[in-house]
Amino acid sequence: MASKKELKYLRAKDAYYKGEPIMTDHEFDQLEIELEREGSPVVDLIGFQSGKSLKYEHPSPMLSLDKIKFDEDKFDSKLTDFLRKPGDNANIRITPKFDGNAINVVYDKGEMVVAITRGNGTKGVNVTDKIRRNIPNRIDLEDKIEIRGEVVIDVDLFEDKFAGEFKNPRNFVSGALNRDNSDVTTLNNLTFLPFDIRVHRPDGTLYSFMEHPEVKDKWDNDIEYLVDQGFTEVPKNTIMEFGYDKNLDEMKEYLKEICSIRDEEEEFPYMVDGAVIKFVDPDICRRMGENKKAPNWSLAIKLPEVEKSTIITDIKWQVGNSGELTPIAQLDPIELDGSKISKVSMHNYGWMVERKCYPGAVVKVIKSGDIIPQIVEVMKEGKYHVMDEGCPECGGKLEVDGIHLMCKNPHCKARIIKQLKTSFDYLEFDYIGESTCEKLYEAGIRDVLDFLNPELDGDTLIENGPFTEGRFLERIMEQFDKLDGI
Repeated sequence: MASKKELKYLRAKDAYYKGEPIMTDHEFDQLEIELEREGSPVVDLIGFQSGKSLKYEHPSPMLSLDKIKFDEDKFDSKLTDFLRKPGDNANIRITPKFDGNAINVVYDKGEMVVAITRGNGTKGVNVTDKIRRNIPNRIDLEDKIEIRGEVVIDVDLFEDKFAGEFKNPRNFVSGALNRDNSDVTTLNNLTFLPFDIRVHRPDGTLYSFMEHPEVKDKWDNDIEYLVDQGFTEVPKNTIMEFGYDKNLDEMKEYLKEICSIRDEEEEFPYMVDGAVIKFVDPDICRRMGENKKAPNWSLAIKLPEVEKSTIITDIKWQVGNSGELTPIAQLDPIELDGSKISKVSMHNYGWMVERKCYPGAVVKVIKSGDIIPQIVEVMKEGKYHVMDEGCPECGGKLEVDGIHLMCKNPHCKARIIKQLKTSFDYLEFDYIGESTCEKLYEAGIRDVLDFLNPELDGDTLIENGPFTEGRFLERIMEQFDKLDGI
């Protein structure tokens, strides 16, 4: 029978893949380390384990990766041991490790057949309809091919559209893929970044993509092929290949560069939580083989954590379009990894209450692979935070639903503004951000369909709300002219 600690680990792992985390990444990593030291078998389980939805089998096992931390004491020796495994003359590729959700896209006779989440490594969830619009539906080769990659979202896009609803970009992606009610607006924001190709022979055995007879004369490598087929290109300056004669110091310098790209959002738009090192030669990979959890020819390197302690000075609440209130801890400002941190979004009401993250609490904040900082430890509990009688935005009735605190007022201003923004994003309207939606609300707009009213024009918006004549208002009205054709 599983121990309480093992059950806690499994619940946290399932919640992570559903996009509804019950603990921070740091807390999960620490729990996993403890279980590894105790020899628990649950740490060898791969991915999402809730069996009822895992119906689609991977053509070949979709394993995880063994990992080491960049800043751990024995990093040099562990990396050296890995590099020495195959002997001499083994080329190595180092790429960023994207912080999203891994999926496996299967093609046969050139057509996309199915897209499956990692699941438990053997079976996963069918997300074909959710990802179809974001990847090529046809590729050149006729063989049965698996193209594996990470589903992510552009960080700036996340900050602009979804930061109020989700704790970080990875949680947004998990929710979009694993929830039944994800809409087209949400799914259009996903990006698939491929990282591996597996080709099946007619007899079912696997061979390397670059060994394929139709590949050698057309493409120099698998990355060139993927880009040519229409897959999103991973920034070239983040992929590096080393001959075996490269020394450890040179590789560590490049790994430091990988670590630094998390602070270069303009050049690198996706969340990164480490690097992946793998041997390139297919014969070496076949010879090294796989264990029950991970391939022996690849290794994940996790980014070092940067942490500081500070005090929670207040709690603010952010209302999403579903009515859920997310607690935002207001902090005594700290400098962390080159950024000034004055607030941190907490998961949900239940997470805050369980840890007593109230004003006066002393907390430890880290910035690791996540671009968004997070609270990882409560060093001193705060005093109970008394909520106001109602929603901080509308005064409406609040209800606790499990770990969630909900505003039940369907006319809540904050909810309607978020809903307007979601609708305009779905319609791909330009010039309409959240601040413009707030102005539209003040002008009496409650729904996109209000613009189908023939009496509504620019003069009405000027009369009813904080709009003035000018090109900005003209551009907004031009956008709403699109509704006539819908």
